[in-house]
Amino acid sequence: MGYTIMIGQGIKIEPEEEGCIDFDCEFMELYPEAPANEGALDPYANRRLPSYSGWGMFADQTGLREFFFNPKTGVMREHPGMVKLLPEHLETVKKAAKRFKNNERFDWMIWWMTWALKNCSNPVFFNS
Repeated sequence: MGYTIMIGQGIKIEPEEEGCIDFDCEFMELYPEAPANEGALDPYANRRLPSYSGWGMFADQTGLREFFFNPKTGVMREHPGMVKLLPEHLETVKKAAKRFKNNERFDWMIWWMTWALKNCSNPVFFNS
């Protein structure tokens, strides 16, 4: 088991039940512009599927635990959940990435955050 993490256009899903509102992130695959996730079924997509423990270790090793999991401000404070992506989020990730060269997860996050902030009317960081 693990996360489904997506960065991109937040979309409203029509409710199946009256009174329910659901949200999602639109799937995008941009070949060859987006950074590749070698071995993935959708290597150039705005979606990654890390294990819970793997993502937790990444958060700890890079100093981003609070960025992801802070109960009030983290982009993954709820699971499943979605937060509006802000330029400050991108800057936090870029700052952390400077300490880790050639890191596929940072490359992916920075590329898709930049793309979403430039191209989406409702840019989001989504996890399920």
